[in-house]
Amino acid sequence: QFTATIVYTEVKSNSELVVHVEVIADVLSVAEASRSTTNTFHLTFTHRIDPTSKLGILPVQPESYSEAIRYLEGRRRLEAAGQEDSENPFE
Repeated sequence: QFTATIVYTEVKSNSELVVHVEVIADVLSVAEASRSTTNTFHLTFTHRIDPTSKLGILPVQPESYSEAIRYLEGRRRLEAAGQEDSENPFE
């Protein structure tokens, strides 16, 4: 079973929407009536926004401690990825 949660969103100055998604993969055992997490995926998607669009982009607002931790983790991963991109010697 996969459970996906949008943990962080950001609109960049160049009209680009960045969305960080956490996906948790669980294995369900019917025989044992149990569930165990096998993997957690962190995915980042970008989308260019039309500046004339009336699309409202809402920021993620954590409502609990666990949501706040996921929010911070998503933001940190996004910032770390940005630093790696800027340090790429092949560009």
